[in-house]
Amino acid sequence: MKVFILLNFIFSFTFSFAQEKFLYPVRKVAIIASNEGFYPNKIIAFKGEKLEVFMTSTTSKKTCMLIDQHEFFIAAKKGEVSSSHLKLESTGNYKIYCPDHSFSGHLVVIDKKNSGRKVASTKIKEPSVWVPRDY
Repeated sequence: MKVFILLNFIFSFTFSFAQEKFLYPVRKVAIIASNEGFYPNKIIAFKGEKLEVFMTSTTSKKTCMLIDQHEFFIAAKKGEVSSSHLKLESTGNYKIYCPDHSFSGHLVVIDKKNSGRKVASTKIKEPSVWVPRDY
């Protein structure tokens, strides 16, 4: 019985950390809308990513976030978290704003360049240390 419990624990523990596979890279951003503005008010993402936005508000006034060029809209209520997503297909600097408030922010989409980085380390076949002979 103990072996069964141990195997069950190991099996469930091993698969609880499995990574999700996505068709596009996903960037998750949490935004808080307050009387002073959006926090953070600048979002940086890469071209080709899917941007998943989670938004809430600290005020009882109606608050939203619009990005005209991407036809993106999300509404926020105090104490609730709203979510929406958009696909970033072109680079640029886009204004994010709420028509009911005077504050705004920016979404910066940049092109991801291949840095040409190589593997920092590789496995060594034999350790290069001196080993004394046995007498």
